[in-house]
Amino acid sequence: MSFFELIMFMQGYNLKKADQKLKKILSFNHKEFMMWQEEAKWSIAKYHYEHNEFYRKKVGECFPDKWENLPIIEKKDLQIEISELFSKGYDKRNTYISNTSGSSGHPFFFAKNKEDHSMDWAYIKYNHGQLGINQKWKQARFFGIPIDSKVAYYKERLKDVITN
Repeated sequence: MSFFELIMFMQGYNLKKADQKLKKILSFNHKEFMMWQEEAKWSIAKYHYEHNEFYRKKVGECFPDKWENLPIIEKKDLQIEISELFSKGYDKRNTYISNTSGSSGHPFFFAKNKEDHSMDWAYIKYNHGQLGINQKWKQARFFGIPIDSKVAYYKERLKDVITN
């Protein structure tokens, strides 16, 4: 286990489990993948309908049986206080929260559960491997780091050291 993986594990991110899940998904043939994807998207939509007040209000009283009948959620719909978007059982303490830079003039804050964030890292690792990139190699940052908050600035610098 690398230092990065250890730090992530200590924060509640199970990268090993995510790697195993990704390997299983990647082993699917096309038909199996399409079936898995269809089941997953419905499972996610239904979960949020049942556990998320914001989404339930958007969908309405009855959960539709056709994907096309689900409402389209736009960026502006989600640009509200992030605590209003959490599903039951989730809050700022047990999710990964990040944001876009706001280059459009409107930053976008979002939260993901730790399992999903772990899957992101598994996919990054997989894609690097496909390109022959070793995770231990030096990396370049093509986006800025916060300068208006010393805590946020030094947190990003520490992450740079940990992730090389």
